[in-house]
Amino acid sequence: MAREGKKSAQKGRKGKDLPSVRERAFIRAYVAGETQGRAQPSARAAGFSAADTGAGIKLLGRPHVKAEIARLLAKQDITAERVLAELSRLAYSDMRDYAEWGANGVTLKPSTELSDLATIYLLASVTLVPFVASSKGRSGLAWMLIALLMSPLLALIALVAVPAGEGREPINPFDAVRPP
Repeated sequence: MAREGKKSAQKGRKGKDLPSVRERAFIRAYVAGETQGRAQPSARAAGFSAADTGAGIKLLGRPHVKAEIARLLAKQDITAERVLAELSRLAYSDMRDYAEWGANGVTLKPSTELSDLATIYLLASVTLVPFVASSKGRSGLAWMLIALLMSPLLALIALVAVPAGEGREPINPFDAVRPP
């Protein structure tokens, strides 16, 4: 009778090895958890003993575990081309991608309707564009509206090209305001 601790995989269809419950927990932690890409912390997160300092490496050496990790990473399909395509799509987006007009005025779309990258990009545009504008002596609010109406990326490019406000010195937002 084999001990459960020694059992590494079950036989699946067509005789292929399937990861055990703890191996699946390790795979999840290694591919997408807080311990992503780190073998030993992923093994601990999956319930393997912290005293076994080689558990993560041993798990990565198992062919069926390695194959499942490769399958999941390929499924994510994160490539430079895909990231650039997403950034390009967002750079040339317009306000209708983020908001809706109706009888009650303009309302932002729910965050559940936006991709994670679109949400981050939108938040950065409404914080970064006004920050750069105010540091150049320009109206942060006006430039934020410009960014939202045309494109945050194009607004930043225009802002960088525009000289500091006439008759004003650029403002450093990091300067502390001292009371009189």
